[in-house]
Formats: sequence, structure tokens, C-alpha cells
Amino acid sequence: MNWKKLVLILAIILCLIAVTGWYYYKVAFPKMVAEAVVNKKYPRLMPEKYREGLASVGDTLDTRIQHLIEISESKGISLDELITGIDQIQEDQVRNAVNEVLSTKITNVEQVFDIGIKHIKVQAFDPEELRGPFLENVNLQHIKKGIRYIKTHRILEEMDPDTVRKIARQILIEKRKKIVDKVDVIYEKDGN
Repeated sequence: MNWKKLVLILAIILCLIAVTGWYYYKVAFPKMVAEAVVNKKYPRLMPEKYREGLASVGDTLDTRIQHLIEISESKGISLDELITGIDQIQEDQVRNAVNEVLSTKITNVEQVFDIGIKHIKVQAFDPEELRGPFLENVNLQHIKKGIRYIKTHRILEEMDPDTVRKIARQILIEKRKKIVDKVDVIYEKDGN
């Protein structure tokens, strides 16, 4: 085999590896995380450190997501509108909001909500509808813990908002599937 063919074969293999890696990170990984959170299914392909981390916070996260869905629906915001809202959030909006929270002396929870509203623009629903529930369900301790976590784990430097958005979106899609499955089971039991 001549060296030109060898170089071409190696280039094709490297391209395939790169495409596979990109697909895993951008498509498969968000689906795996969502499955782990919502259905407690941890694929073998998921790195052990992520499996352990998700297993430790999975129940709490799943409960909070379910609570968010219930609150949103009580305010007239559908699951589809939440998903659309997630799609509308831009990376620079999130980074600007987080930077302002980090550079502000936070004395109450409403400051954080106001900073979020100031920077993060969503057209799918009126975020003001969630002000009351946010203030009722989040306390200053949660905020300070989140700020410490962001600083300690260098979230701003290491965060890929697009992947985070895809994970959040996929979690809501998985929750919707679970809700539809429950409704189907109830419907079948009633004999309709």
C-alpha cells in the first residue's frame, strides 16, 4: 500500500472519530443525562463520574423538575412553552446573568430573579408569571450555595450552555413522555 492511500485512510478514520465524538457530546450525552435523571437509567457509555454525580442528585433534581412543571402549568405555562423557552435562551444572556449575580452582593432572592429577567429573554411565555413561585421555593441559602458551586467548579469557564440547554430540553421531553405513558396506562385501565 502506498503512503498516499495510508494517509487518506488515516484521515477518514480521524474524521469518523471526530464526528462520533461530536455526536456523542452534542446529541447522545444530553439524552443519556435526561434518561438518568428522569428514568434512573445509567448507560454503560456514560462516564463513571457522571453516573455517580447523577445518582446522588437524581431524585432531588427529578422532584424539583416535576415541581417546576406543576407550578408552570398552574400559571398557564405548558410543558411545550417551557421547552420553547429553553430553546430561546442564548449563551451570552446566561453568561451575562451569571456574571452579574457573581459580581453583586446578593441580599435577597428577588435580586436574582430580577437579574435573570434583565438578561434572559424568553418570548414563549411571560417569565414574570414565575416570580411568585420562584420567591416561594428558592431561598437565599440556595442562591449562596449555587454561587459557591459556580465559583468552586469554574462553571463559567467550563460550561457549554448549548449542551446544558440540550440536557434541560431533553429532561423536559423525557418528563413529557413519562406523563403521556401514565395517562395511557390510566386510559387503558378505564377500558376506554
